[in-house]
Amino acid sequence: KERLAFGNPGSLGHAIPEARHTPALRLSLSTPGLLAPLPVCIVATMSAEPARTTPYDQIGGEAAVQQLANRFYDFMEELPEAAELRAMHGPDLGPMREKLFQFMSGWLGGPPLYFQRPDAKCFGSAHRPFPIDAAARDQWMLCITRALDEMPISVELRALLDLSLKRTTEALRNR
Repeated sequence: KERLAFGNPGSLGHAIPEARHTPALRLSLSTPGLLAPLPVCIVATMSAEPARTTPYDQIGGEAAVQQLANRFYDFMEELPEAAELRAMHGPDLGPMREKLFQFMSGWLGGPPLYFQRPDAKCFGSAHRPFPIDAAARDQWMLCITRALDEMPISVELRALLDLSLKRTTEALRNR
């Protein structure tokens, strides 16, 4: 097995090129990365085992992940309950929509588009400048939950994503 670390506290936030993307990314409750209890940076385990369906594939691939990112930001703009979270972003959400799509692509086991960007930052470092408290975490979860509600995914995948997203957003809290 090879490990691909997407930045670490000592790096400049760029992917560590120890492995290349393959569709054989296997995620489970014991796999570091997607389900790390309190990740600062995302780490995924790459495997040369027979190809298995990834969450990226299960959710519907590139078009579905793009839709998820867009709907997330649509809800952020539309929901009064997400006003504080929206205020943390600039007036043009276009670049953020693209970054979320790119990040989620790799996070779900698809192409690691975000970490191929020259301006990619470690997940924790990218969010450190923002005051992320329980309210901001909950607003983010509200938006992603609403976006996921629109996706035709299995109950099992939804449970895995909900758990992983809750752990990840909790790890980003800095207030």
